[in-house]
Amino acid sequence: MAYLPAQRIAQLSVIAALSSGTAAQADVTPAQVWQGWQDYFTSLGYQLDAGARDESQGRLALDDVTLTMTAPEGTTTATLDRVVLAERAGAVAVTLPERIPVLTRGTSEAGEDVETAMSLTQAGTAFTVSGDPDDMSYDMSAQSAAMTVDSITVDGKPVEMRMTLTAHSPTGSAQLTGAGTGAGTGTGAGTGTGAQAMRYRGTTERVDLAMSVKDPDSTGTFTLDGTMAQLSTQGALGKPAGLSDIADLQAALRAGMTLEGTFTGGASKMSFALDDAQNSASGEITGDSGSGSVRLGGASLDYRAELAGTRLRAEGAQLPFPVELSAGRAVLGLGLPMTVTGQAEPFSIETRLLDVAVNDQIWSLIDPQAVLPRDPATLILDLSGMARLTEALFTADPAAPAAAPPAAPEIEALTLDELKLSIAGADLSGRGAFTFDNADMATFDGFPRPEGAIDLRLLGGNGLLERLVKLGLVPGEQAMAARLMSGIFANAGPGEDELTSKIEVRPDGGVYANGQRIR
Repeated sequence: MAYLPAQRIAQLSVIAALSSGTAAQADVTPAQVWQGWQDYFTSLGYQLDAGARDESQGRLALDDVTLTMTAPEGTTTATLDRVVLAERAGAVAVTLPERIPVLTRGTSEAGEDVETAMSLTQAGTAFTVSGDPDDMSYDMSAQSAAMTVDSITVDGKPVEMRMTLTAHSPTGSAQLTGAGTGAGTGTGAGTGTGAQAMRYRGTTERVDLAMSVKDPDSTGTFTLDGTMAQLSTQGALGKPAGLSDIADLQAALRAGMTLEGTFTGGASKMSFALDDAQNSASGEITGDSGSGSVRLGGASLDYRAELAGTRLRAEGAQLPFPVELSAGRAVLGLGLPMTVTGQAEPFSIETRLLDVAVNDQIWSLIDPQAVLPRDPATLILDLSGMARLTEALFTADPAAPAAAPPAAPEIEALTLDELKLSIAGADLSGRGAFTFDNADMATFDGFPRPEGAIDLRLLGGNGLLERLVKLGLVPGEQAMAARLMSGIFANAGPGEDELTSKIEVRPDGGVYANGQRIR
Protein backbone atom coordinates (compact mmCIF):
# COMPACT_ATOMS: atom_id res chain seq x y z
CA MET A 1 0.00 0.00 0.00
CA ALA A 2 1.58 3.30 -1.09
CA TYR A 3 0.51 6.11 1.23
CA LEU A 4 3.05 8.53 -0.29
CA PRO A 5 3.39 7.64 -4.00
CA ALA A 6 6.70 8.64 -5.55
CA GLN A 7 4.85 10.57 -8.26
CA ARG A 8 3.05 12.56 -5.57
CA ILE A 9 6.28 13.56 -3.87
CA ALA A 10 7.77 14.45 -7.26
CA GLN A 11 4.79 16.72 -7.92
CA LEU A 12 5.46 18.56 -4.67
CA SER A 13 8.94 19.39 -5.91
CA VAL A 14 7.35 21.53 -8.62
CA ILE A 15 6.36 23.97 -5.88
CA ALA A 16 10.07 24.67 -5.57
CA ALA A 17 9.81 26.39 -8.96
CA LEU A 18 8.12 29.17 -6.99
CA SER A 19 11.30 29.56 -4.97
CA SER A 20 14.59 29.55 -6.96
CA GLY A 21 17.10 31.71 -9.67
CA THR A 22 19.83 34.28 -10.64
CA ALA A 23 19.81 38.01 -11.35
CA ALA A 24 18.95 39.49 -14.78
CA GLN A 25 19.08 43.00 -16.25
CA ALA A 26 15.51 43.83 -17.34
CA ASP A 27 12.66 44.74 -14.98
CA VAL A 28 9.68 42.49 -14.28
CA THR A 29 6.43 43.41 -12.53
CA PRO A 30 4.49 41.45 -9.88
CA ALA A 31 1.63 40.90 -12.33
CA GLN A 32 4.04 39.45 -14.90
CA VAL A 33 5.55 37.10 -12.33
CA TRP A 34 2.08 35.83 -11.38
CA GLN A 35 1.15 35.44 -15.06
CA GLY A 36 4.37 33.54 -15.69
CA TRP A 37 3.58 31.12 -12.86
CA GLN A 38 0.12 30.47 -14.20
CA ASP A 39 1.38 29.86 -17.73
CA TYR A 40 4.15 27.57 -16.52
CA PHE A 41 2.02 25.37 -14.27
CA THR A 42 -0.75 25.22 -16.86
CA SER A 43 1.80 23.94 -19.37
CA LEU A 44 2.60 21.10 -16.96
CA GLY A 45 -1.04 20.14 -16.61
CA TYR A 46 -1.50 21.76 -13.17
CA GLN A 47 -3.92 24.48 -12.10
CA LEU A 48 -2.84 27.61 -10.19
CA ASP A 49 -5.63 29.91 -8.93
CA ALA A 50 -6.13 32.77 -6.48
CA GLY A 51 -9.35 33.45 -4.58
CA ALA A 52 -8.78 37.22 -4.32
CA ARG A 53 -6.19 39.73 -5.52
CA ASP A 54 -5.29 43.26 -4.52
CA GLU A 55 -2.94 45.21 -6.81
CA SER A 56 -1.69 48.73 -6.16
CA GLN A 57 1.53 50.76 -6.28
CA GLY A 58 3.83 47.98 -7.44
CA ARG A 59 2.41 45.41 -5.03
CA LEU A 60 0.24 42.37 -5.75
CA ALA A 61 -1.38 40.50 -2.85
CA LEU A 62 -3.05 37.14 -3.58
CA ASP A 63 -5.28 35.38 -1.07
CA ASP A 64 -6.35 31.73 -1.00
CA VAL A 65 -3.90 30.58 -3.66
CA THR A 66 -4.23 26.91 -4.66
CA LEU A 67 -1.97 24.73 -6.78
CA THR A 68 -3.78 21.57 -7.87
CA MET A 69 -2.03 18.54 -9.35
CA THR A 70 -4.19 15.72 -10.74
CA ALA A 71 -2.88 12.24 -11.48
CA PRO A 72 -4.59 8.92 -12.20
CA GLU A 73 -4.35 7.83 -8.56
CA GLY A 74 -5.75 11.06 -7.10
CA THR A 75 -5.41 14.79 -6.58
CA THR A 76 -2.93 16.88 -4.61
CA THR A 77 -3.71 20.46 -3.58
CA ALA A 78 -1.31 22.93 -1.97
CA THR A 79 -2.97 25.94 -0.31
CA LEU A 80 -1.18 29.24 0.30
CA ASP A 81 -3.33 31.56 2.39
CA ARG A 82 -1.50 34.69 1.21
CA VAL A 83 1.21 35.44 -1.35
CA VAL A 84 2.64 38.95 -1.72
CA LEU A 85 4.71 40.10 -4.71
CA ALA A 86 6.26 43.56 -4.40
CA GLU A 87 8.56 45.58 -6.67
CA ARG A 88 12.01 46.08 -5.22
CA ALA A 89 14.94 47.68 -7.12
CA GLY A 90 13.96 46.38 -10.54
CA ALA A 91 13.03 42.93 -9.23
CA VAL A 92 10.09 41.38 -7.40
CA ALA A 93 10.31 40.26 -3.79
CA VAL A 94 8.04 37.29 -3.01
CA THR A 95 6.63 36.57 0.43
CA LEU A 96 5.20 33.09 0.96
CA PRO A 97 3.43 31.75 4.05
CA GLU A 98 5.64 30.10 6.66
CA ARG A 99 3.40 27.04 6.44
CA ILE A 100 1.83 25.60 3.27
CA PRO A 101 -0.64 22.74 3.85
CA VAL A 102 -0.78 20.03 1.18
CA LEU A 103 -3.64 17.55 0.93
CA THR A 104 -3.61 14.41 -1.21
CA ARG A 105 -6.71 12.34 -1.88
CA GLY A 106 -6.61 9.18 -3.96
CA THR A 107 -7.13 5.45 -4.25
CA SER A 108 -4.51 2.83 -3.52
CA GLU A 109 -3.84 -0.19 -5.76
CA ALA A 110 -6.00 -2.21 -3.35
CA GLY A 111 -8.96 0.14 -3.92
CA GLU A 112 -8.67 1.90 -0.54
CA ASP A 113 -9.43 5.59 -0.14
CA VAL A 114 -6.23 7.24 1.06
CA GLU A 115 -5.92 10.79 2.36
CA THR A 116 -2.56 12.30 3.29
CA ALA A 117 -2.10 15.69 4.94
CA MET A 118 1.33 17.31 4.74
CA SER A 119 2.92 20.63 5.58
CA LEU A 120 5.68 22.57 3.83
CA THR A 121 7.33 24.99 6.25
CA GLN A 122 10.12 27.51 5.94
CA ALA A 123 12.00 29.97 8.13
CA GLY A 124 14.19 32.96 7.33
CA THR A 125 13.34 32.90 3.63
CA ALA A 126 14.52 35.45 1.06
CA PHE A 127 12.94 35.07 -2.40
CA THR A 128 13.28 37.40 -5.41
CA VAL A 129 12.36 37.27 -9.11
CA SER A 130 14.01 39.32 -11.82
CA GLY A 131 14.27 39.44 -15.61
CA ASP A 132 11.42 39.83 -18.09
CA PRO A 133 8.21 37.83 -18.65
CA ASP A 134 9.83 35.43 -21.11
CA ASP A 135 13.10 35.04 -19.20
CA MET A 136 12.58 35.07 -15.45
CA SER A 137 15.33 34.38 -12.93
CA TYR A 138 14.77 33.33 -9.33
CA ASP A 139 16.91 33.46 -6.17
CA MET A 140 15.98 31.80 -2.90
CA SER A 141 17.66 31.14 0.42
CA ALA A 142 16.33 30.11 3.81
CA GLN A 143 17.47 29.17 7.27
CA SER A 144 15.50 25.95 6.93
CA ALA A 145 12.75 24.31 4.90
CA ALA A 146 10.82 21.17 5.81
CA MET A 147 8.16 18.77 4.60
CA THR A 148 6.12 17.01 7.30
CA VAL A 149 3.54 14.26 6.98
CA ASP A 150 0.88 15.32 9.48
CA SER A 151 -1.67 12.54 9.08
CA ILE A 152 -2.71 9.61 6.90
CA THR A 153 -6.09 7.92 6.79
CA VAL A 154 -7.03 4.76 4.89
CA ASP A 155 -10.76 4.20 4.39
CA GLY A 156 -11.31 6.73 7.15
CA LYS A 157 -9.03 4.98 9.66
CA PRO A 158 -5.92 6.83 10.86
CA VAL A 159 -2.49 5.38 10.18
CA GLU A 160 0.09 6.12 12.83
CA MET A 161 2.89 7.48 10.68
CA ARG A 162 4.98 10.61 11.06
CA MET A 163 7.71 11.85 8.75
CA THR A 164 9.71 15.06 8.54
CA LEU A 165 12.32 15.94 5.93
CA THR A 166 14.30 19.06 6.82
CA ALA A 167 16.82 21.01 4.72
CA HIS A 168 19.19 23.26 6.65
CA SER A 169 20.45 26.47 5.01
CA PRO A 170 19.12 25.70 1.53
CA THR A 171 19.91 28.02 -1.36
CA GLY A 172 18.57 27.79 -4.88
CA SER A 173 18.60 29.49 -8.25
CA ALA A 174 16.58 28.88 -11.39
CA GLN A 175 15.89 30.39 -14.76
CA LEU A 176 12.56 29.98 -16.51
CA THR A 177 12.44 31.00 -20.17
CA GLY A 178 9.37 31.22 -22.38
CA ALA A 179 7.10 31.27 -19.32
CA GLY A 180 5.04 34.37 -19.94
CA THR A 181 2.91 35.89 -22.68
CA GLY A 182 4.75 39.19 -22.62
CA ALA A 183 1.53 41.07 -22.01
CA GLY A 184 1.94 41.25 -18.27
CA THR A 185 -1.81 41.55 -17.70
CA GLY A 186 -1.93 38.96 -14.95
CA THR A 187 -5.29 37.78 -16.18
CA GLY A 188 -4.32 34.12 -16.45
CA ALA A 189 -5.06 34.16 -20.16
CA GLY A 190 -1.76 32.59 -21.17
CA THR A 191 -2.00 29.33 -23.05
CA GLY A 192 1.23 27.78 -21.76
CA THR A 193 1.82 26.08 -25.12
CA GLY A 194 4.95 27.97 -26.18
CA ALA A 195 8.43 26.47 -25.91
CA GLN A 196 9.67 26.62 -22.33
CA ALA A 197 12.84 25.72 -20.48
CA MET A 198 13.71 25.66 -16.80
CA ARG A 199 17.14 25.21 -15.27
CA TYR A 200 17.79 25.03 -11.56
CA ARG A 201 20.64 24.62 -9.13
CA GLY A 202 20.52 24.19 -5.36
CA THR A 203 22.68 23.40 -2.35
CA THR A 204 21.89 22.40 1.22
CA GLU A 205 24.30 22.18 4.12
CA ARG A 206 22.48 19.22 5.63
CA VAL A 207 19.30 17.22 5.10
CA ASP A 208 17.66 15.35 8.00
CA LEU A 209 14.97 12.67 7.86
CA ALA A 210 12.89 11.47 10.82
CA MET A 211 10.17 8.86 10.39
CA SER A 212 8.12 6.55 12.61
CA VAL A 213 5.46 4.03 11.59
CA LYS A 214 3.28 1.88 13.83
CA ASP A 215 2.05 -1.45 12.50
CA PRO A 216 -1.78 -1.38 12.63
CA ASP A 217 -1.86 -5.17 13.14
CA SER A 218 0.48 -5.25 16.15
CA THR A 219 2.16 -3.08 18.74
CA GLY A 220 5.33 -2.83 16.67
CA THR A 221 6.91 0.50 15.79
CA PHE A 222 9.50 1.18 13.12
CA THR A 223 11.66 4.30 13.35
CA LEU A 224 14.13 5.74 10.87
CA ASP A 225 16.47 8.69 11.35
CA GLY A 226 18.90 9.85 8.72
CA THR A 227 21.13 12.71 7.69
CA MET A 228 23.22 13.68 4.65
CA ALA A 229 25.71 16.54 4.47
CA GLN A 230 26.50 18.89 1.59
CA LEU A 231 23.70 17.99 -0.81
CA SER A 232 23.87 19.66 -4.24
CA THR A 233 21.32 19.33 -7.04
CA GLN A 234 20.88 20.72 -10.52
CA GLY A 235 18.66 19.96 -13.44
CA ALA A 236 16.70 21.15 -16.45
CA LEU A 237 13.31 20.67 -18.07
CA GLY A 238 12.75 21.47 -21.73
CA LYS A 239 9.22 21.60 -23.16
CA PRO A 240 8.73 22.21 -26.88
CA ALA A 241 6.13 24.55 -28.33
CA GLY A 242 2.69 23.03 -28.72
CA LEU A 243 3.06 20.54 -25.87
CA SER A 244 0.38 21.33 -23.29
CA ASP A 245 0.23 18.03 -21.36
CA ILE A 246 3.20 15.99 -20.16
CA ALA A 247 1.07 13.24 -18.57
CA ASP A 248 1.36 11.23 -21.81
CA LEU A 249 5.05 10.48 -21.49
CA GLN A 250 5.44 8.80 -24.88
CA ALA A 251 3.81 11.70 -26.72
CA ALA A 252 5.85 14.24 -24.74
CA LEU A 253 9.12 12.50 -25.58
CA ARG A 254 8.21 12.24 -29.27
CA ALA A 255 7.39 15.96 -29.24
CA GLY A 256 10.87 16.73 -27.90
CA MET A 257 10.48 17.08 -24.13
CA THR A 258 13.71 16.62 -22.15
CA LEU A 259 14.31 16.19 -18.42
CA GLU A 260 17.64 15.86 -16.65
CA GLY A 261 19.00 16.15 -13.14
CA THR A 262 22.03 15.36 -11.00
CA PHE A 263 22.80 15.26 -7.30
CA THR A 264 25.88 14.83 -5.13
CA GLY A 265 26.01 14.32 -1.38
CA GLY A 266 28.64 14.02 1.30
CA ALA A 267 28.76 11.84 4.39
CA SER A 268 25.47 10.19 5.33
CA LYS A 269 24.12 8.20 8.25
CA MET A 270 20.83 6.37 8.73
CA SER A 271 19.70 4.57 11.88
CA PHE A 272 16.69 2.26 12.04
CA ALA A 273 14.92 0.30 14.75
CA LEU A 274 12.02 -2.16 14.93
CA ASP A 275 10.46 -2.81 18.30
CA ASP A 276 7.49 -5.01 19.10
CA ALA A 277 6.55 -7.76 21.54
CA GLN A 278 7.73 -10.60 19.27
CA ASN A 279 10.78 -9.12 17.62
CA SER A 280 13.26 -6.31 17.82
CA ALA A 281 16.05 -5.16 15.55
CA SER A 282 18.21 -2.13 15.03
CA GLY A 283 20.99 -1.02 12.79
CA GLU A 284 22.90 1.74 11.08
CA ILE A 285 23.93 2.51 7.51
CA THR A 286 26.69 5.02 6.83
CA GLY A 287 28.33 6.26 3.67
CA ASP A 288 31.20 8.52 2.65
CA SER A 289 29.51 10.04 -0.41
CA GLY A 290 26.87 9.51 -3.06
CA SER A 291 25.88 10.83 -6.47
CA GLY A 292 23.25 10.25 -9.12
CA SER A 293 22.04 11.47 -12.48
CA VAL A 294 19.05 10.95 -14.74
CA ARG A 295 18.29 12.11 -18.24
CA LEU A 296 15.07 11.52 -20.13
CA GLY A 297 14.79 12.74 -23.67
CA GLY A 298 14.64 11.73 -27.29
CA ALA A 299 14.26 7.97 -27.37
CA SER A 300 16.19 7.06 -24.22
CA LEU A 301 16.42 7.08 -20.44
CA ASP A 302 19.87 7.32 -18.86
CA TYR A 303 20.25 6.72 -15.12
CA ARG A 304 23.29 6.34 -12.89
CA ALA A 305 23.71 6.11 -9.11
CA GLU A 306 26.92 5.67 -7.15
CA LEU A 307 27.76 5.19 -3.47
CA ALA A 308 31.21 5.19 -1.89
CA GLY A 309 32.28 3.83 1.47
CA THR A 310 28.96 2.20 2.41
CA ARG A 311 28.74 0.30 5.72
CA LEU A 312 25.84 -1.59 7.31
CA ARG A 313 25.53 -2.95 10.83
CA ALA A 314 22.39 -4.71 12.07
CA GLU A 315 21.48 -6.73 15.15
CA GLY A 316 18.27 -8.16 16.49
CA ALA A 317 16.54 -10.83 18.52
CA GLN A 318 16.34 -13.15 15.48
CA LEU A 319 20.04 -12.75 14.58
CA PRO A 320 22.65 -14.91 16.36
CA PHE A 321 25.23 -12.12 16.15
CA PRO A 322 25.58 -8.60 14.69
CA VAL A 323 25.71 -8.52 10.89
CA GLU A 324 28.22 -6.20 9.25
CA LEU A 325 28.53 -5.51 5.52
CA SER A 326 30.61 -2.96 3.65
CA ALA A 327 31.30 -1.94 0.06
CA GLY A 328 34.05 0.34 -1.15
CA ARG A 329 31.99 1.42 -4.16
CA ALA A 330 28.59 0.54 -5.61
CA VAL A 331 27.39 1.65 -9.05
CA LEU A 332 24.18 1.09 -10.98
CA GLY A 333 23.86 2.47 -14.50
CA LEU A 334 21.02 2.05 -17.00
CA GLY A 335 20.58 3.29 -20.53
CA LEU A 336 17.24 2.21 -21.97
CA PRO A 337 15.28 3.01 -25.13
CA MET A 338 11.92 4.53 -24.22
CA THR A 339 9.92 5.03 -27.39
CA VAL A 340 8.97 2.83 -30.34
CA THR A 341 10.97 4.17 -33.29
CA GLY A 342 10.97 1.12 -35.56
CA GLN A 343 14.76 1.00 -35.36
CA ALA A 344 17.27 -0.52 -32.95
CA GLU A 345 18.36 1.89 -30.25
CA PRO A 346 21.40 1.67 -27.92
CA PHE A 347 21.05 0.32 -24.39
CA SER A 348 23.44 -0.34 -21.52
CA ILE A 349 23.40 -1.99 -18.09
CA GLU A 350 26.23 -1.49 -15.61
CA THR A 351 26.57 -2.98 -12.14
CA ARG A 352 29.67 -2.59 -9.96
CA LEU A 353 30.10 -3.83 -6.40
CA LEU A 354 33.71 -3.26 -5.37
CA ASP A 355 35.48 -4.42 -2.22
CA VAL A 356 32.46 -6.07 -0.61
CA ALA A 357 33.24 -7.48 2.83
CA VAL A 358 31.37 -9.16 5.68
CA ASN A 359 32.34 -9.70 9.30
CA ASP A 360 34.04 -12.90 10.48
CA GLN A 361 30.90 -14.20 12.19
CA ILE A 362 29.19 -14.51 8.80
CA TRP A 363 32.21 -16.21 7.27
CA SER A 364 32.28 -18.66 10.18
CA LEU A 365 28.82 -19.95 9.31
CA ILE A 366 30.20 -21.63 6.15
CA ASP A 367 33.92 -21.68 6.91
CA PRO A 368 34.57 -22.05 10.65
CA GLN A 369 38.17 -23.20 10.04
CA ALA A 370 39.04 -20.20 7.83
CA VAL A 371 39.95 -22.42 4.88
CA LEU A 372 38.74 -19.86 2.33
CA PRO A 373 40.52 -16.53 1.77
CA ARG A 374 38.41 -13.74 3.23
CA ASP A 375 39.54 -10.95 0.94
CA PRO A 376 36.83 -8.45 -0.11
CA ALA A 377 34.79 -9.57 -3.12
CA THR A 378 34.16 -7.67 -6.36
CA LEU A 379 31.44 -8.03 -8.98
CA ILE A 380 31.42 -6.08 -12.25
CA LEU A 381 28.92 -6.65 -15.06
CA ASP A 382 28.97 -4.08 -17.87
CA LEU A 383 26.74 -4.71 -20.91
CA SER A 384 25.82 -2.64 -23.94
CA GLY A 385 24.03 -3.29 -27.20
CA MET A 386 21.27 -2.42 -29.61
CA ALA A 387 17.60 -3.29 -29.10
CA ARG A 388 14.35 -2.50 -30.88
CA LEU A 389 11.21 -1.85 -28.89
CA THR A 390 8.02 -3.36 -30.28
CA GLU A 391 5.88 -1.85 -27.51
CA ALA A 392 6.31 1.29 -25.41
CA LEU A 393 7.65 0.77 -21.90
CA PHE A 394 4.93 3.08 -20.54
CA THR A 395 1.30 3.23 -21.65
CA ALA A 396 0.09 6.35 -23.40
CA ASP A 397 -2.83 6.59 -20.99
CA PRO A 398 -1.63 6.47 -17.34
CA ALA A 399 -5.24 6.13 -16.19
CA ALA A 400 -5.84 2.99 -18.24
CA PRO A 401 -6.31 -0.31 -16.37
CA ALA A 402 -3.18 -2.36 -15.79
CA ALA A 403 -2.43 -4.54 -18.79
CA ALA A 404 0.07 -7.28 -19.53
CA PRO A 405 3.73 -6.22 -19.34
CA PRO A 406 5.11 -4.85 -22.62
CA ALA A 407 6.68 -7.35 -25.00
CA ALA A 408 10.38 -7.96 -24.54
CA PRO A 409 12.54 -5.83 -26.84
CA GLU A 410 14.27 -7.48 -29.80
CA ILE A 411 17.99 -7.50 -29.02
CA GLU A 412 20.06 -7.14 -32.18
CA ALA A 413 23.52 -6.80 -30.63
CA LEU A 414 24.98 -7.45 -27.18
CA THR A 415 28.49 -6.63 -25.98
CA LEU A 416 30.02 -7.83 -22.74
CA ASP A 417 32.23 -4.83 -22.10
CA GLU A 418 33.48 -6.17 -18.78
CA LEU A 419 32.86 -9.16 -16.53
CA LYS A 420 34.71 -9.61 -13.27
CA LEU A 421 33.93 -11.75 -10.25
CA SER A 422 36.51 -12.03 -7.47
CA ILE A 423 35.64 -14.04 -4.38
CA ALA A 424 37.32 -16.50 -2.01
CA GLY A 425 40.64 -16.42 -3.84
CA ALA A 426 39.28 -16.96 -7.37
CA ASP A 427 38.95 -14.38 -10.14
CA LEU A 428 36.77 -14.74 -13.26
CA SER A 429 36.96 -12.14 -16.05
CA GLY A 430 35.60 -11.92 -19.56
CA ARG A 431 34.76 -9.84 -22.63
CA GLY A 432 32.83 -10.58 -25.80
CA ALA A 433 30.21 -9.55 -28.34
CA PHE A 434 27.31 -11.16 -30.17
CA THR A 435 24.78 -10.19 -32.80
CA PHE A 436 21.32 -11.77 -32.98
CA ASP A 437 19.19 -12.69 -35.97
CA ASN A 438 15.63 -12.23 -34.75
CA ALA A 439 14.28 -13.66 -38.02
CA ASP A 440 15.89 -17.05 -37.26
CA MET A 441 14.11 -18.57 -34.27
CA ALA A 442 14.61 -22.17 -35.41
CA THR A 443 18.37 -22.76 -35.12
CA PHE A 444 18.29 -22.33 -31.35
CA ASP A 445 14.68 -23.46 -30.79
CA GLY A 446 12.75 -20.26 -30.15
CA PHE A 447 15.79 -18.08 -29.42
CA PRO A 448 17.23 -15.54 -31.91
CA ARG A 449 20.31 -17.05 -33.58
CA PRO A 450 23.47 -15.53 -32.07
CA GLU A 451 26.82 -15.00 -33.76
CA GLY A 452 29.97 -13.91 -31.99
CA ALA A 453 32.43 -14.92 -29.30
CA ILE A 454 33.29 -14.45 -25.64
CA ASP A 455 36.74 -14.77 -24.03
CA LEU A 456 36.90 -15.94 -20.41
CA ARG A 457 39.78 -16.20 -17.94
CA LEU A 458 39.72 -17.89 -14.53
CA LEU A 459 42.48 -17.54 -11.94
CA GLY A 460 42.54 -19.68 -8.80
CA GLY A 461 39.61 -21.87 -9.85
CA ASN A 462 41.21 -25.19 -8.95
CA GLY A 463 42.41 -23.83 -5.63
CA LEU A 464 38.89 -22.72 -4.75
CA LEU A 465 37.48 -26.09 -5.78
CA GLU A 466 39.97 -27.91 -3.54
CA ARG A 467 39.06 -25.73 -0.58
CA LEU A 468 35.34 -26.32 -1.13
CA VAL A 469 35.99 -30.08 -1.15
CA LYS A 470 37.97 -29.75 2.07
CA LEU A 471 35.06 -27.89 3.67
CA GLY A 472 32.64 -30.60 2.53
CA LEU A 473 30.62 -28.13 0.48
CA VAL A 474 31.41 -29.94 -2.80
CA PRO A 475 31.58 -33.77 -2.95
CA GLY A 476 34.81 -35.20 -4.36
CA GLU A 477 33.12 -36.88 -7.34
CA GLN A 478 31.52 -33.59 -8.36
CA ALA A 479 34.89 -31.88 -8.16
CA MET A 480 36.35 -34.57 -10.42
CA ALA A 481 33.53 -34.04 -12.93
CA ALA A 482 34.16 -30.29 -12.87
CA ARG A 483 37.84 -30.81 -13.66
CA LEU A 484 36.94 -33.09 -16.58
CA MET A 485 34.53 -30.49 -17.96
CA SER A 486 37.15 -27.75 -17.65
CA GLY A 487 39.40 -29.88 -19.88
CA ILE A 488 36.74 -29.71 -22.59
CA PHE A 489 35.78 -26.05 -22.31
CA ALA A 490 39.08 -24.46 -21.19
CA ASN A 491 42.81 -24.43 -21.83
CA ALA A 492 45.58 -24.02 -19.28
CA GLY A 493 46.83 -20.44 -19.21
CA PRO A 494 50.40 -19.20 -18.83
CA GLY A 495 50.01 -18.46 -15.11
CA GLU A 496 49.67 -20.75 -12.13
CA ASP A 497 46.11 -22.12 -11.71
CA GLU A 498 44.94 -20.21 -14.79
CA LEU A 499 42.33 -21.33 -17.31
CA THR A 500 41.25 -19.57 -20.51
CA SER A 501 38.34 -20.26 -22.81
CA LYS A 502 36.95 -18.86 -26.04
CA ILE A 503 33.31 -19.71 -26.74
CA GLU A 504 32.17 -19.00 -30.30
CA VAL A 505 28.87 -19.20 -32.12
CA ARG A 506 29.50 -19.27 -35.88
CA PRO A 507 27.13 -18.32 -38.74
CA ASP A 508 26.11 -21.96 -39.29
CA GLY A 509 24.82 -22.17 -35.71
CA GLY A 510 27.76 -24.25 -34.51
CA VAL A 511 29.02 -23.63 -30.98
CA TYR A 512 32.79 -23.98 -30.45
CA ALA A 513 34.94 -24.03 -27.32
CA ASN A 514 38.55 -23.13 -28.08
CA GLY A 515 38.02 -24.18 -31.71
CA GLN A 516 36.41 -27.54 -30.84
CA ARG A 517 32.80 -27.92 -31.89
CA ILE A 518 30.53 -28.82 -28.97
CA ARG A 519 27.16 -28.25 -30.73
